[in-house]
Amino acid sequence: MFAICAVEMSCAFIHGMFALSDAPPDYHSVGPNIPGGLFDMVLAFGGIAILPYVLADMLQPENSRKVVIKATTQIMFFYLSVAMICYFGWADSIQHETPLRLMMSMSTGYQYAARIISFLFIIKTVTTFPLTFWPLYREVEALLDLHEVPGLQLQLPWAIRRQRFLKAA
Repeated sequence: MFAICAVEMSCAFIHGMFALSDAPPDYHSVGPNIPGGLFDMVLAFGGIAILPYVLADMLQPENSRKVVIKATTQIMFFYLSVAMICYFGWADSIQHETPLRLMMSMSTGYQYAARIISFLFIIKTVTTFPLTFWPLYREVEALLDLHEVPGLQLQLPWAIRRQRFLKAA
């Protein structure tokens, strides 16, 4: 994802610098699109449902709060910087076309960069697709392994306290 965004941001920045020297781009339509952009940012964090499974596999789950806050903050600043730099570069032209289509209709360098981005997206999709089914796999495995409580496997605090209580009794 970093490589995809690096290529996209560099193309947008170069395009924005050339657009500033020719004629100033039109940034006036940013206001009405803010709610849609905020909704897209919320969707970017949609993978948070996998969080209990990630925390269960941590070596030190007691650090989970610090890890989650740090990771979410870094992701937020990453997406925000990508959005700001790309909007600076593409301005209003991205309202009518996606940046990849816009790049494919431009000069050879932009077309080459668009092909690189497309290829990297394919690799990203193929490599991250198994993560989509990881929670489902864990749930099915827990369902089939009926002698172990799924709460203990996820290292949930209430399940650990209950297990300690049952062992003490």
